Amino acid sequence: MAPGAMTLKRAQLLLLALGLGLASAQKTLQEVPVQPGFDAYKVEGRWLTIQLATSHTDLVSPTDPLRLSLHSIWTRDNGDVDFMLFWKGERRCTGINGTVHPTGLQGQYQGTFEGVSMHVCLVSTDYSNLILYVRFEDDKVTNLWVLLGS
Repeated sequence: MAPGAMTLKRAQLLLLALGLGLASAQKTLQEVPVQPGFDAYKVEGRWLTIQLATSHTDLVSPTDPLRLSLHSIWTRDNGDVDFMLFWKGERRCTGINGTVHPTGLQGQYQGTFEGVSMHVCLVSTDYSNLILYVRFEDDKVTNLWVLLGS
């Protein structure tokens, strides 16, 4: 295996371990780190979901670790951010669109997704990789950490 491939694998494993720990540890949105100077327009386009960590086990499974994947991100002129997701369910893959609105705090957005409150924090990016924290709140709270690559 090439040295760069080993470094990438280690980085992914470290992120997964970090994400799993953080997915169970987050209590409030204020505890989530956000990248200063984040530019939402620079993350527009197609993304590949590399890794998920979640507090809701239905979103990932050992036989299908990416049942939910993010396809693309688009930023509107008013600052809203659109997400195109795919959900793999019973013998079919369904496309889902969601829009979140700026909260006024750098890198943080909120909206509703299929009737559930959703908060998105753009934690870190070098604009070729992106780490998102997503919090869904209805009768229960679901924390989701996502590592994306372009």
